[in-house]
Amino acid sequence: ERLWGKLTQILMMLLLVVVPTVGYEVPEVEWLYPNEGSTGGGDILTVAGTNLGTLKRMKNVELRCRVDATETATSYLHDDLVTCVTPPRGEGFVHVEFTVNGETVQSESRSRYPKADGYQYIAAGKIESIF
Repeated sequence: ERLWGKLTQILMMLLLVVVPTVGYEVPEVEWLYPNEGSTGGGDILTVAGTNLGTLKRMKNVELRCRVDATETATSYLHDDLVTCVTPPRGEGFVHVEFTVNGETVQSESRSRYPKADGYQYIAAGKIESIF
């Protein structure tokens, strides 16, 4: 058991040396509005999140939204509020998350804020006839 403790300690020290620190706390999606929109895309999502203000003030750091697999630009409304435009996509449920400099920043957001990061694409109705 003592050997295991020493090995664990050495491994942790190695991780601190090898793994670079990112210099910011991971942003998490707290809520978004609206939570559904057109398959044609173009809807403006308002996304509230944690730790966004810190990123806003950092140089050479680009925060973007990732809607399913597509990254979209963000615009800050406030230190903890951004907007992004939904891309076109087929019907279905997708997750919205943040990326920083092109990297997905995963955290425990899906368990900490359940259903906060879900967006539903809905096909627009089609008018066949008015008579």
